[in-house]
Amino acid sequence: MDQENIYIEGGYIILARKIIESEIMKKPPLYMKVWIYLLASAQHSDYKSLKRGQLKTKIPEIQEACSWYVGARKETPTKREIQRILDWMKKESRNAVEQSTEVTSNSTMIVTTKVTHGMIINIENYNVYQRPSNYERYDERTHERYDEGNMNGSEGFQYKQECNKNEQEIKNDDDSLWSQNPPLQPEDPNLKEIKNLFSRKAAKLHFSMDEEKEMIQLLEDNIPVETILEGIEIAFKRFKPQHSRSKISSFKYCIGPILEAHHAKTQPRERKTYEHHATSQTSKFQSSNNQRTNTEYPEIGSGYYNQFDGLFGN
Repeated sequence: MDQENIYIEGGYIILARKIIESEIMKKPPLYMKVWIYLLASAQHSDYKSLKRGQLKTKIPEIQEACSWYVGARKETPTKREIQRILDWMKKESRNAVEQSTEVTSNSTMIVTTKVTHGMIINIENYNVYQRPSNYERYDERTHERYDEGNMNGSEGFQYKQECNKNEQEIKNDDDSLWSQNPPLQPEDPNLKEIKNLFSRKAAKLHFSMDEEKEMIQLLEDNIPVETILEGIEIAFKRFKPQHSRSKISSFKYCIGPILEAHHAKTQPRERKTYEHHATSQTSKFQSSNNQRTNTEYPEIGSGYYNQFDGLFGN
């Protein structure tokens, strides 16, 4: 099967490259995380009472979806933080779908409507930016679109030349990244065993580059693979879901329990070695004292007094 032509479940969203020039890029990272969550959760087509580009949600759901982990500690944005981000998106500013174009100038990113048990969020200009055809054959220099009939002129040549240049730059960037971060060795049995266990526990098939780096780092720190597997088991046993959709989705959640398991297996061994040595030395000292006491200070019994018969009367 052609690896480039496979079906990816869940669909897709479009992020225009000009998003890096938008106002949202100047905000804290949580703003972008919330925005991508809204885009990915919006209806791609009309469904029941929701129109294309709309979603029904509530602030606690956004809080949970945009939470993250620092080691084994879960960080969840506050209700106030999420509300502040939504308020910012509702203000009139350059839209962050985010491209600095005439279509989005002085327009809001979202419009919210309160409903029972939540709110409906309408993403403004969703149809404009989530339509793939709007990104085809577009010359940024002249702001003109070209169909198949006029792609043979000088403008078409310029467009193709720019595309080839972009493709070459992407290839060079990929080669550079590949040299800096060589591909992981899938045949590594320890790494494969770690992935397999976490995949079964978390019902997860794919791992991010950061997750794989964390796994490799644990092995490079000489933590036995058995300890890593034990830490994964501990992490899932400790995890207490807050609702039906709450689950461990990142390997980083297991790092804390893994390090704790490793520490428990190494530190007690050192302490027991020290305690055994100290106990041994104490026993030797006590034994030496007892021997010296028995020889230098004999027990005074009835036999001791028998040698002084003249001193004691019957």
